[in-house]
Amino acid sequence: MEKIYTIPVNEAFDACMEDKTKGCPFCEMFRKVQENELDLILGASMMEPDVRIKTNEMGFCDKHFSMMMKRKNRLGLALMLESHLAHVAKESKGFGAMKKIEKINDSCYICSRIDYHIERMFETAAWLYDTDRAFEEKIKNQSYFCMNHYHKFLTAGKN
Repeated sequence: MEKIYTIPVNEAFDACMEDKTKGCPFCEMFRKVQENELDLILGASMMEPDVRIKTNEMGFCDKHFSMMMKRKNRLGLALMLESHLAHVAKESKGFGAMKKIEKINDSCYICSRIDYHIERMFETAAWLYDTDRAFEEKIKNQSYFCMNHYHKFLTAGKN
């Protein structure tokens, strides 16, 4: 019986089985999660206080900032950046400024959200492999797994 948390994993594996050009099913999951997170951050969630606090603290990597710039809601992005830069200016005073700025430069709100969701999907895929013979067949019928994701899948299975 399919559970809600197994749906995105099964969908990605099914999509990659049907269209071999999609390649690694975990890469497909990553692409979908990334798109969802970009849509969310530039949508209503950017105005939520808890999200704004985290985006102020973490900021965005170059890749995700560029992706957000190419999307439609530039006003929302400008509001987030104004808030983020005010936070950075406030935090970068005093002796610990370099460490605080370095910490911000090494983090990305969107990357952290993607990592969280993808880790759960690796765990779900490992669980499905152990409990669902049909999923085992889906794994066998994939055109390939990229090495990075294959390693993470094996690690999730081991744990």
